[in-house]
Amino acid sequence: MNIYKKSTRKALGFMSAVALAASSLALTGCNDPRRQAEELRRQGCANVLVKGGDSDAVDFKTDMLLTADGDWIELKADAVDTPNTHGTGCTLSSAIACYMAIGYSLPRAVEMGKLFVTRALRAGAKVATGKGHGPVNHFFSPRKLKIT
Repeated sequence: MNIYKKSTRKALGFMSAVALAASSLALTGCNDPRRQAEELRRQGCANVLVKGGDSDAVDFKTDMLLTADGDWIELKADAVDTPNTHGTGCTLSSAIACYMAIGYSLPRAVEMGKLFVTRALRAGAKVATGKGHGPVNHFFSPRKLKIT
């Protein structure tokens, strides 16, 4: 029980940092992801994840995590050609929080969260739902619920 509470606090603290990073250009006034992250660290965020999904790169997307220790972790994933990108940030932050809540370290949780989002994008790439940007496919790999 104690581990769960500690992990949950870490996850919630990370969620606050994600919310700040979402508006990092407005907060920092610069376009360089590393400088944005470093400025957010100066403003009080312990860990900062800079998403690269909106970059113009067509072969892969790169996210960068600046940890509280000052380490930079670069995470690359294949780019997915799809208009169905609605909810990627929320999905990523939720996945990271869930992985941290069950005990994974922040870097590992970010890595697993990015993989989850990439797979969800790929699974929903050709799905047509309404007009405009559709959602990612969160149900690409459902597991049976274990009822005890």
